[in-house]
Amino acid sequence: GVIEAGARVAAQETRNKRVGIIGTVGTVGSGIHASYLKELDPEITVIGKACPLFVPLVEEGWYHDPVTEEVARRYLKELQEQEIDTLILRVRCYFGFFGLFFFGLRSICFRFIRLCILVILCPGDHIVHLNSDRMVSAHKK
Repeated sequence: GVIEAGARVAAQETRNKRVGIIGTVGTVGSGIHASYLKELDPEITVIGKACPLFVPLVEEGWYHDPVTEEVARRYLKELQEQEIDTLILRVRCYFGFFGLFFFGLRSICFRFIRLCILVILCPGDHIVHLNSDRMVSAHKK
């Protein structure tokens, strides 16, 4: 499925074997991404960070807003300190997260990571790989 595919991309692309995962409390707490990553490469260190405020920010449409940027900075600071180079952002059916990512998170994320993988769970699951310049690839799973 899409979760396994996202983990595969992260395992293949990480250079320093430090992968971050952000999403809801339930997503990060489930450990499912970490389990798949560890199966693929036991040497990978997975750092999860629950980001529950992202959902209401998307629902408000606050993609490019100082509040969103501050929330993102606070959430992502821990991942930056852990020196991740690849980030998995797992979302469920919120295509507004593209807006949040491109306007609110992108400038913050790409100061310290190489690749962001959006794992979008909904009918017609998608995986989108982004680097600091452009969308690398997108495909349906």
